[in-house]
Amino acid sequence: MVGYLLTIFSGLILLYTVNNLYLIWSSRKYIEKKRKHLRSFPKVSLQLPIFNEKEVISRLIDSAIKLDWPKDSLEILILDDSSDETSRIIDKKIDHHHNIRVIRRKTRDGYKAGALHMGLFETDAKYIAILDADFLPEKTFLKQVVPVLEDDDRIGFVQTRWGHINREFNGMTKAISIALDWHHHIEQAGRDASNLFINFNGSCGVFRRKAIIESGGWKTDTLSEDLDIRYRIQMNRWKGVYLRDVVVPGEIPPIIEDYRIQQSRWAKGSIQCSRNLLSKVLRGHYGVKQKIQSLLHLNGYSVYLWTMLLMLLSVPVLLLGQKTQALNSMGVIGSIGVLSQLAVFGVLLEKTRKPVLRFAEEYLFLFITSIGLSIECSISVIRGLLTRGGEFLSTPKYNIREKKSWKPRTQTSHSSLIPEFLFVVYSCIGIIIALSRGNFGMLLYFSLHTMGFLSVILLSIKPDLF
Repeated sequence: MVGYLLTIFSGLILLYTVNNLYLIWSSRKYIEKKRKHLRSFPKVSLQLPIFNEKEVISRLIDSAIKLDWPKDSLEILILDDSSDETSRIIDKKIDHHHNIRVIRRKTRDGYKAGALHMGLFETDAKYIAILDADFLPEKTFLKQVVPVLEDDDRIGFVQTRWGHINREFNGMTKAISIALDWHHHIEQAGRDASNLFINFNGSCGVFRRKAIIESGGWKTDTLSEDLDIRYRIQMNRWKGVYLRDVVVPGEIPPIIEDYRIQQSRWAKGSIQCSRNLLSKVLRGHYGVKQKIQSLLHLNGYSVYLWTMLLMLLSVPVLLLGQKTQALNSMGVIGSIGVLSQLAVFGVLLEKTRKPVLRFAEEYLFLFITSIGLSIECSISVIRGLLTRGGEFLSTPKYNIREKKSWKPRTQTSHSSLIPEFLFVVYSCIGIIIALSRGNFGMLLYFSLHTMGFLSVILLSIKPDLF
């Protein structure tokens, strides 16, 4: 029975591994979008959802003010839910700017989605641009994006590529930047090139206001309001477009604890979206390819859960000496997985143009820490299956680009690391059994997991280790 379960979980992971290869192939067909010169400038509402962003709010407002768009066609709405000195900084900063309005709510109901839903009805603009506090758009941002929307009245939203303000700050920022590049250069470009549902990433996108309203507005029953709205818009016959050549740099979490907060929220929210939307997609009038990709995308974070279950089952399989189909299936997964990782490595190496050995070191660091985060993400996946909504924990920002010294705003309690400690022990047991059985493939497998869990523990205790 254990062996059969091992084969099933291996097969589920195999689906995602093969799909990654498909998206790599598809991304090679991506074509940059042509833009027509604008003869008139439609009204745009730039909306900035803010919650306790005292470190970065000033530079965000400065960037918003510098946008190259006629002032009579641009309004800036600061959706301020802050409970700290951020509100005072905002009021002082915008004192003389008449096209900036601040919207404040009595309660933070619905968190970011709730703020955006209020902002939706605070404007009559044709388009709504959304920027999170840690992003710095170029002044030509709107002139690069809005013409795409103006050229086709069936486009509901446009997503641009995320860049990185602090890519080279430390080992964590280098690794996370690779993960984000993976998503944008491969997944987003691949889906766009194959006419699949593309993603709104929560920031650096421009929406047609009509498309949001006709699709039901912003919903608050998931922690991934961005994933939710983009599916509902595209299910409502609007199109989504991805612009890989328009880059908006943002700040990357510099410590593992902040990255855990972010990944946990994304994992829980995406599974909540799957629970809410997947059955509608599968019953809808979409192509087989779109349905399969939606199934895989909405449940993408479940790979962490399958990975954890696979590791848990591998020890008893080894202990019982069940070498047959179960372990053979893991060998197949491992071989295809290596091929998939090498393909991703090649694509991103070409994009970053870093020395091979240096990039390989950063890529390996990402791979190992991702394994270490599988416990947190697996727990979040289960919570997403069982609950709706939840507390929206924002990822802290530090304005690292301008500061030579900084202090993390979040700290990890040692008790929260108990699962990682337990899994270090468990994976070490797997190493011992693999050695005794002479199974060097499983030895490598358990060694990688041990390093992954240890990396999370060490980086949580000492954030500036790498």
